Amino acid sequence: MALFMASVLDILFFLLCFLIYDLLKGLYDDGLLWEFVKAVIAYQKKLDSTTSVPRPLKLDQAMEKKRKVIIKSFSLARNIYTTGQKMNPSKESELQPGAEFLESNTALSIEQENRLKQMGATVRNAGSYIERLRMNEEREKMAENVMGKMSVEQLSDLLSSTI
Repeated sequence: MALFMASVLDILFFLLCFLIYDLLKGLYDDGLLWEFVKAVIAYQKKLDSTTSVPRPLKLDQAMEKKRKVIIKSFSLARNIYTTGQKMNPSKESELQPGAEFLESNTALSIEQENRLKQMGATVRNAGSYIERLRMNEEREKMAENVMGKMSVEQLSDLLSSTI
């Protein structure tokens, strides 16, 4: 159960990252954002009502400080959105660490991308990712067809040449 809750929290964290990134760029419809925020808040309340799960990952002080700054940035962006208030120019610098984190070219693992897709999230570079999957599938099929037509001796030679 603890593993499941940790992975759900990871998913929510990434979803919030995408939300805030797109919110800062003004790409989402307000109605869609509002529904997402309500769902996240409801889920957060549900998690808060369950027993707390100890965090298995220990970060050093520098990483923990960076994590707290990014979380504060995301929290501020969420609060700005949920309250509907205009952004205070003095708070804009506090949003910067979250925006920089989102703009970094950190790749998601396939498992994380699949989780996000299952939850209906939009994944960065999803089009190129899906195209890459299709190309890999086509290559595998072509290789299987070619290998299916080869004799045992040819396959043995192929195997020995790749090692």
